[in-house]
Amino acid sequence: MSEDKFEAALGCLNVAQENRTLLKLLVTIRKYVEWPKNKENIAKLRDKGCLKQLVAVLQCQQKNVLDVTLSILGNCTMDKGCTRDVVGTYNILSPLNQLLKRYSKEDSINGRVFRIIGNMCQHRDHWGNIIIDRKSQIITSIVDYVKKVSKDELPEDEKVSEATVMMAIRALRVLLNCQTLITLVKTFGVLKAVGSVFIKYCIEWQENKSNENLLNNIIRLFQDYSRYKYYHSIMEMRTTDRGTP
Repeated sequence: MSEDKFEAALGCLNVAQENRTLLKLLVTIRKYVEWPKNKENIAKLRDKGCLKQLVAVLQCQQKNVLDVTLSILGNCTMDKGCTRDVVGTYNILSPLNQLLKRYSKEDSINGRVFRIIGNMCQHRDHWGNIIIDRKSQIITSIVDYVKKVSKDELPEDEKVSEATVMMAIRALRVLLNCQTLITLVKTFGVLKAVGSVFIKYCIEWQENKSNENLLNNIIRLFQDYSRYKYYHSIMEMRTTDRGTP
């Protein structure tokens, strides 16, 4: 019975729906695409051509529809075949870039987009190269987010969750490869931004032992970048907005 509901929802995606009905369909689909538990369902979703419809839904203006759709796509992009399709065939980078611009203050959308970027890049190095070549604004948005988080105070109308910061740090880590290193460090200032947020969270950890998991993930990013022994990385770390980590 559960599988019937899932397949019926996939079939309905091929037909134009008003937002309320679309949201119900998406919530149903989301229940059956947990990774890695529902790998077979994700493969089925891909085989039925539903990735195209899901990417198209990212043009929707209703935030709850976008949240669920991004969550589904986040699970789908854990599969390398789905990543290949959504990037190469359905050009997901353009709507993701637009979402980061349009919803720059929405923590839930930021976090889900950052997760998708990270999921893409974990499969093969060349996805990081493609993102830089085609939609480098996405990386600028992630770095700008990290810079914003590093400040002592956020604007009153904004909230930042630890999960979203984690997804931003992870994305900047897995975007790294021997071809993207110099661009990430010199052009986008990744280490300078991450260094600032590291200092902020170190101070908080010293005061109340909070954000330890996040700090560990930042240290992992530093370790990955340091493996390339790129001198400019050291200089960037010495000139963060909050001093030297």
